[in-house]
Amino acid sequence: MQLSVLDMYGRKLQTHLLQCLPGKYNYSIDGLAGLSSGVYFITGRTKENLFIRKVL
Repeated sequence: MQLSVLDMYGRKLQTHLLQCLPGKYNYSIDGLAGLSSGVYFITGRTKENLFIRKVL
């Protein structure tokens, strides 16, 4: 699975590659404290799915 943090213009700020088996997971992304306040998007991509979530 690939998790990415994007800014409101779609630029990738961080990318994390995870090896996961099917199921539910919690994952903390470090290094966000240096970002200015605003709208960001978290994307998750697997071979079969893509999800996008807006975070403030």
